Amino acid sequence: MNLERLLELREDNHLKQSDIAKILHISQQQYSLYESGERQIPIEKLSLLADYFHVSIDYLLKRTQCKHLIEDQYFIDTELNKFILYYSSLDVTNRDIILGEMAKFYKEQEAAKTKPK
Repeated sequence: MNLERLLELREDNHLKQSDIAKILHISQQQYSLYESGERQIPIEKLSLLADYFHVSIDYLLKRTQCKHLIEDQYFIDTELNKFILYYSSLDVTNRDIILGEMAKFYKEQEAAKTKPK
């Protein structure tokens, strides 16, 4: 199992393999074997990493593209799932554009509700 997302998350957070190894209480060499996929990472270590990076184990295993966890929400409708998937794939600039447009639509909708008929 190649855990390339471990490498991506580690590098995105400007961490060294030795930093992650300390979190897992293992050697840097051992962690290197996990990251390269040469050795399978135990579920308890995978769980620690998911908690540390605030992502799901499914994200680490590439079973989902959704990077961020949604706490206490097990049943999400299909439209929201699509939105989360697409939004999480955007860069920061495009996320800001989307949020700005959503806020504009929301304000227009609320204004229309209070408009006398």
